[in-house]
Amino acid sequence: MGEPSTKTDFIVVADLLGTLRNKFGIKEAETSKEFRTKVKELEEEFCMRLQPLVDPGLVVKRLDAEELSSKIIAEAKKVNENPVIVCLDRAFLPETLHMDATRNSGGRVVARYGYPTLEEQADAIKTYLNRLKLARGKEEERGIVLVDIGISEGVTLFRVIPLLQERGVKIEGIVSGITSEKGQSNVESKFGYRISTVQPKTWATWHDMRDMFLIDGEQIPKEAHTIAPKRRFIPYTERVDSDPYAKIQISKIKKFRELCYEMSSRLLRVSIEHGINMAVIGEPMSKESLVGIGRALKNSK
Repeated sequence: MGEPSTKTDFIVVADLLGTLRNKFGIKEAETSKEFRTKVKELEEEFCMRLQPLVDPGLVVKRLDAEELSSKIIAEAKKVNENPVIVCLDRAFLPETLHMDATRNSGGRVVARYGYPTLEEQADAIKTYLNRLKLARGKEEERGIVLVDIGISEGVTLFRVIPLLQERGVKIEGIVSGITSEKGQSNVESKFGYRISTVQPKTWATWHDMRDMFLIDGEQIPKEAHTIAPKRRFIPYTERVDSDPYAKIQISKIKKFRELCYEMSSRLLRVSIEHGINMAVIGEPMSKESLVGIGRALKNSK
């Protein structure tokens, strides 16, 4: 997720409420003013305490996900004033169509846990467009605008775009809240699309707050769920030291992990105080645990 070192912003996308509400169905993230306030206070405190841990010269900036989502919709309307939006992450833009895609710990782009395969999701989008065409009574089928909160290298789009094109879906444009130069170049050279980007390119790196609060992370391969039939993922704290885009001082990685563990624990405590069952989020796993599951799978064959 990194950019050239001449850029100074360390962006943290404040997406906890959207993730809890739209991805996990926790209604209090929308209906409880007190819960929303406490979560935002945790986000702000985290960013403040993160500042001394990032690389020298970088400035931590909290970017509100809801505000960024509104700007993405406005940008999509520049492509088509009445766009059919397909969002690649259910944590954002809940009222749009979705292709819930993610890159798992094995490096493959797959459907997010609990959702249909990407092929099935692409079929559903094509079916929706066909129905829309019949309802409008017009020969020409509507196109779509693909949107995502952030595009780093374009890997997800490399998987999603062909699936849609194979089904005859017209992609009118692509909009992203944050886009790296590498991602822009990769997508444009491969598919010819110029990504419309909301956030000015003054940033050195960007991260989702949900990853740092350990409520999301790298999805484990589907096969592992046969041994562990619940949502399990590898949290960012397990791979921060190998992430070239982390921008966390090497000497401060231990403190960074401790901060993530503390804030995750406090979010859980606040949730319990409001009667929220956080079991739906699943369980973060260590890399060693994943290796153990792999061995169990091998031995079960």
